[in-house]
Amino acid sequence: MNDPTQPEATACSLEDPTTANELERQLFLAGEWESLAQLYRERAKSETVRRDSLATIDVHLRRGQILEERVCDPEQAIEAYWRVAQLAPDHAVALRQLRRLLARREDWSAVQQIVDLEDRA
Repeated sequence: MNDPTQPEATACSLEDPTTANELERQLFLAGEWESLAQLYRERAKSETVRRDSLATIDVHLRRGQILEERVCDPEQAIEAYWRVAQLAPDHAVALRQLRRLLARREDWSAVQQIVDLEDRA
């Protein structure tokens, strides 16, 4: 049986939600945070996820959370949360995380953009 964590198996297996979810679970339990963030990036590109806007939002949100909380890469987390905000401008969690991270780096014009989006939501 092929190991689903191997690169050659991963690309094909991401189209199968059961296999992708199992790989996600394994990486999470193993604490392989960078690999998990990369898995989310690849899942967002998969045809299965791209056809489902809610799944796309979920994958980008999860990626942002892992990048922020486990990988400690706020810049990539901001990128992931922005993607959620582009797809769902009223997504309260993504907007809150963006506002907080952008304020931390003192990007006040971007913080104002988020506040404006929150006001419209």
